Amino acid sequence: MESALKAVVTYYCHSDKQGEKLVNKVENYRHHIEKLIRKALEYIPEEHREKTEVLCKELHELPVGLRYRLDVMDFKRNNEKLYSKTVGSDNWMNSTSETIKSIADFIGKELNKESRVLSGEELKKEYFEPKYDKYSK
Repeated sequence: MESALKAVVTYYCHSDKQGEKLVNKVENYRHHIEKLIRKALEYIPEEHREKTEVLCKELHELPVGLRYRLDVMDFKRNNEKLYSKTVGSDNWMNSTSETIKSIADFIGKELNKESRVLSGEELKKEYFEPKYDKYSK
């Protein structure tokens, strides 16, 4: 969900930036899903807003590490109620997956609108234009 929301926010809120400025702006959201949903919500299709907002509130309650690791035993032991309501629930996990897929599909279609065939001159210009690569420093 974090990645899907970052895509929405980047496309709709920061399309005027590129290269290092864009990367820095997006990275500054870090893992703050509550900041991302506040920025992205108005651009998400109406039929997905409520479910996405509810999910983001639930994700915000969970430790960030649970989004990236399967190591949940300490969390389960220390917060059984929240664990059972969220990551320990097959229904919650299925609903979460469906919601994330709907946002990913939406932004994928939006980004697809940007696809086009380049002329030889445009391709040459694009190819030789300097690219930002934060790892090449």
